Amino acid sequence: MFLFLLLGHVSCLASSHFVVVSTNKNGGHETVYALDSAAKRSTPPPPTLRSKFRAVFLPTGPTPPGYLSFSALNALQDLSTQLRGVLATQRILEGLGVGRADATATSAILNFLVRDGCGMFATLVFTATAASKFAGDVKRWRLLADIMVDIGITLEILAAQVPPQFFLLLLSLGNMCKAVCGVAAGACGGTINLHWASCGSDIADIQAKFGAQHAVTASVGLMVAALTTQSLAHVPMRQLWTGYWILTVLHIWINRKCMRMMAFKGLNTVRLRLLLKHYRLESNRPLPTPQQMAQTEPLLFLPTRQTVPAIEYGVSFHHVAHKMGHEEVALRQILQQAKRPYWIFVAQPQCIMVVLQKGISPTDQAKAYFHATLLAQKIKEDKDLEDREVDVQWNHFSQQCVQAGWDLTKTELQTHGYHIEIQAAK
Repeated sequence: MFLFLLLGHVSCLASSHFVVVSTNKNGGHETVYALDSAAKRSTPPPPTLRSKFRAVFLPTGPTPPGYLSFSALNALQDLSTQLRGVLATQRILEGLGVGRADATATSAILNFLVRDGCGMFATLVFTATAASKFAGDVKRWRLLADIMVDIGITLEILAAQVPPQFFLLLLSLGNMCKAVCGVAAGACGGTINLHWASCGSDIADIQAKFGAQHAVTASVGLMVAALTTQSLAHVPMRQLWTGYWILTVLHIWINRKCMRMMAFKGLNTVRLRLLLKHYRLESNRPLPTPQQMAQTEPLLFLPTRQTVPAIEYGVSFHHVAHKMGHEEVALRQILQQAKRPYWIFVAQPQCIMVVLQKGISPTDQAKAYFHATLLAQKIKEDKDLEDREVDVQWNHFSQQCVQAGWDLTKTELQTHGYHIEIQAAK
């Protein structure tokens, strides 16, 4: 086979009539060079408008299905935010007294300093409390970020319509909401870009192209603002709020649709729970695919019914010892008998605690949660669970996951943040 291809390549080169096509991967522009002494060589044509457009706004490599739709909708929601942001800026300046004789620059600066300081404080506090949770629930955190920026813009617009003593409070709260959005959106953006680069595209290129798309929508927003700023001052407040709420609802709806477009193949806690529920209740049917799951998984942080027994996943060993009354003999026995890179402890009142070993693989993390869920079901049924049954059921479940298109090596479950390592006492 190799010899045939080689001979074919050589025969092509030996021919007196062939051309060499050079394709620019950044935009798809092609140039053709004819290696034929009798042929008239022409000057390479200039890049087309389409190739220039691709070079600026679209990734060079292949992307998963839905990228173009996602980019278009993302640009629309960005434009919605830009337009409402301009309106908020106008109201803030009015609240600061721009145009009034009694307004001073010092007062405006102090208001901005307090506002920005509150935003920085919110950034630090939110990062400290939520930084470890973003990777395990990208879609819900990303949608929450968009809702928070909507709340922030709304508070900024309201600030100019409340009594003056509440102006700074609402202005600061609005900026704190926008700071929360900045942290969550920035943290989730990397995972989203990685998803669109999963077919072989360069993640840095995808991120740069999203930046270019954002620059265009920002420019359009500025132009619209420049054309409408004068007229907005004369629009009745009721009509202004009607237009604002239409843009806000559109913004949330578009972002929800964008989240539905992304079919992550990795499991998080929510997806794993849904798969386990389907596996337990509809064992005769195939598991949902990532595409099917993307259309049904929850996108909001809503209260859910607590499972009984409760599963505490990725807890510290100190927490386990405290829950079990520091029974040293029982704790030592469980640790020594473990044959897996995780340990499961059952405490009263009914509580299942999963302790993860340092360096545990993503697949074993999924198995640990599967084991805990299976044990919880057996406890509810007042039955015993044998190790062999765990292995048999896990093998069957994991095979179904792979057949449905899930990648267990990309598992990212929500934990309490602890891994343990057993060391010899010094």
